Amino acid sequence: MLSVLYLTAIPSPYKVSFFNELGKHCKLTVLFDKDKSNKRDNNWFDFNFDEFNGIILENNISKLLSCFNKFKYDVIIVSNYSTKIGRFSVLFLSYLRIPFIISVDGGLIDYDESFFKHILKKKLISKANAWLSTGKATNNYLLYYGADKEYIYNYPFTTMKNKDILKQPLTMSEKEKIRANLNIPYRNMILSVGRFIHSKGFDTLIKAAKELKEDTGIYIIGGDPTEELLDLKNRNEINNVHFINFQEYNILKEYYLAADLFVFPTRGDVWGLVINEAMANGLPVVTTTSCVAGIEMVKESVNGYLIPKDNVNLIVERTNSILNNERLRYHMSVKSIETAHEYTIEKMAKTTFDILANNY
Repeated sequence: MLSVLYLTAIPSPYKVSFFNELGKHCKLTVLFDKDKSNKRDNNWFDFNFDEFNGIILENNISKLLSCFNKFKYDVIIVSNYSTKIGRFSVLFLSYLRIPFIISVDGGLIDYDESFFKHILKKKLISKANAWLSTGKATNNYLLYYGADKEYIYNYPFTTMKNKDILKQPLTMSEKEKIRANLNIPYRNMILSVGRFIHSKGFDTLIKAAKELKEDTGIYIIGGDPTEELLDLKNRNEINNVHFINFQEYNILKEYYLAADLFVFPTRGDVWGLVINEAMANGLPVVTTTSCVAGIEMVKESVNGYLIPKDNVNLIVERTNSILNNERLRYHMSVKSIETAHEYTIEKMAKTTFDILANNY
């Protein structure tokens, strides 16, 4: 059986789910930099290492070297090349001329980054022998930093398992029942999810709300809104925008199911897993050309639209075109579900294993 060593940052739930699935196909050992992150509550992490051997390094280089020396692996994958442990691993493995793969969950080229940062990223990324990429936008990112296009392999990136994805869109009566439970009074509902930071572009969605019909409610789930967003909403007397705190996924799913449309006006996301979640719940998607998940998953006029960032007029135009056309909305919902079924944890693991098995 293929023996695989996989280096990653923290035991996030979707990563552990992926490793448990990948571990069904190979003998898998996963090294985690540490067991938690200051950005997440401790209850968020998943330590159910059922199908693989998981080791917490506690950011300890000596412990990492012990793991390198203790066993022989057919394949080594580094997905945390931006962390201390990951950077050391890349330099250590390349110095000893031990082949390894860099896995990237997504990537956008930053042409404005500093010269030092550019050189560092190129030095690290270019040292790998092969690369796992989430699609064409990430391929371009890897090529920009020195990867060899002959050894870039694509896999579908997601957090969703088969069981998490709808088989068909909900009916309007089903949506209305869920809205009643959530105290949502609107005829049409737009959903957006993400932290309330400038890069998510929620200010453009709020500006667009002023141009939408009063029977269209916009719900943005992402914690406590910034003073800037609250001021923008209040100054323009926009009453159909509602800020919702972060929710457990079972409650968040209810909002996805209640909505008619998902709008994600990001100014830059190296992936954007909320796109996977929205499509899994049968929502058409309007997002920007600065969202890598959108670039890979949104098929123009089929399951949604891609628009330039910071374009309020196009947000209004595209959302209205979907909300005002029931047949188009249903068709897009069906196609979103079809797309989501191409991006499952099961397919992510099987595709990754097939790449490894066919090349190592």
